[in-house]
Amino acid sequence: MSDIERGKFKILLNYWVRHNREHGEDFKKWANKAKEIGETEVFEDILEAMKLMDNVNKPIIRALERLKNKNGHSKKGQAEKRESHNK
Repeated sequence: MSDIERGKFKILLNYWVRHNREHGEDFKKWANKAKEIGETEVFEDILEAMKLMDNVNKPIIRALERLKNKNGHSKKGQAEKRESHNK
């Protein structure tokens, strides 16, 4: 994967995490409104959706970390290749 592609993936994955967190905040707001009007089961369902949204982010964040780690390794690997080539 090129550095440009890797950069695009990082931007996209960061966006998805942020976007999902925003949805989670909306869920929390509406769950509380449901609770205020006595809709306890609706409140609980929306809270469950909020927790699921948090869990959705876990593999996305893990993928982002993998890309960051590979980026570091690829630069190190490229430097090692240049050093061995210059010998």
